[in-house]
Amino acid sequence: MNNNLPKILLVDDDRVFSTLASRLLIENGYEVVVASNLFKAKQELLENSFDLVLLDHHLPDGTGADFLNTIRNLSPSLPVIMVSTADRPNLVVRCVKNGAESFFSKDQPPRELIELVKNIKEQFLITKLEDQIPLVIEQSFTTKKLVDNLKKIAPLDSTVLLTGETGTGKSVFSKLIHKHSNRADKTFVSVNCAAVPSNLIEAELFGYEKGAFTGATKSKAGLFESADGGTLFLDEVGELEYDIQSKLLLFLQDKTIKRVGSNETKELDIRIVAATNRNLEEMVERKQFRADLLFRINVLSFKIPALRNRQEMILPLAERKIVFLSQKWGKSLSLSKEAKQLLQNHSWPGNIRELENAVERAAALAPTEQIQAGDFEASLRIEVGSSGSRPRESDEIVELSNLEKNQIKKALEICEGHRAKASKMLGISERSIYEKIKKYSLQKAGRS
Repeated sequence: MNNNLPKILLVDDDRVFSTLASRLLIENGYEVVVASNLFKAKQELLENSFDLVLLDHHLPDGTGADFLNTIRNLSPSLPVIMVSTADRPNLVVRCVKNGAESFFSKDQPPRELIELVKNIKEQFLITKLEDQIPLVIEQSFTTKKLVDNLKKIAPLDSTVLLTGETGTGKSVFSKLIHKHSNRADKTFVSVNCAAVPSNLIEAELFGYEKGAFTGATKSKAGLFESADGGTLFLDEVGELEYDIQSKLLLFLQDKTIKRVGSNETKELDIRIVAATNRNLEEMVERKQFRADLLFRINVLSFKIPALRNRQEMILPLAERKIVFLSQKWGKSLSLSKEAKQLLQNHSWPGNIRELENAVERAAALAPTEQIQAGDFEASLRIEVGSSGSRPRESDEIVELSNLEKNQIKKALEICEGHRAKASKMLGISERSIYEKIKKYSLQKAGRS
């Protein structure tokens, strides 16, 4: 038996479905354990570790919907897919409220079950990886004081501004603030302001009424309303257009919003955490960011250090990514001693995001399950055998503009000229990369 295969507990007394589902899951790379009643299911959960549970609703000794509470008590984060003979809306709602991730009807084609299992499992692994990153951050001696300060101010309702380079984990720190706040049991809503087109950002944030614009066939609440009572994380807040900045300022002043196409004022209770990789003070001087808005969001400001200044985090983060990929791909991936040394020595200008991407690319292209230093050569654009890319104090200092130009040029080369892909890799908006391509005359290197 391959211990690296994802393990599924199938709880169902329907022998025909259990046999067919087990065979299909095994053919698609899963290990399956079948329990025909809730008593056996509980014993399996107590004695073994599973990646996912397929749970029938009607069982000899009870209902799957009621058994969900038992699963949550034994393994709170274990994903569950409910199974039944018919698509019953009331049952679906009840099960989802009790903690089920999804619902599968036995009337659906069997192949749809495989797709559902695959999607739920991958989302679970991603969530698990994201949940582990804060543990690495909190254990880092470099960021200990920062984490302590964030925990200290978390119970306050003051607006927080997180600054720092792209990919340093600002979203992770925003979730840490929410987790330790008095709003922890309420909604956490995140939006990347640079990722939403400028003509849609107002409707996305503040919602709209039916008929407010072409295509608005019904009213829709925005992200502000979705975050009511909780925390709203505005990532890349420096990318907001000037008129949208005004609306954000109004909310921060009186805690009210208006949907697009409405004169009705809605009062909301939201804690705002904003983040940016840009220098907002310089943007204010260039009339690109409102000074009064900066005063409002810069109540409590914290700078997130770059990964090169948190060297003790590099290998733990890389190892956690390796575990994630091993589970996702059903492999036993590992890093060689030389690969670990190379990762430790690299300067990581793209920070955590670059580290995770580099590990995934190397793992995908490596000829064996043990990833060697040479497997990183293409993704990091360095010569293996060199002393690494961390600059020494005696090394020549490069002007920031040249460094930025070279990073954009390298990203465009890796992405074969695709601006959208390159902007995503660099963690900036398409609008920003378009402006920088013009600034540095890189038009030949990039295309839409």
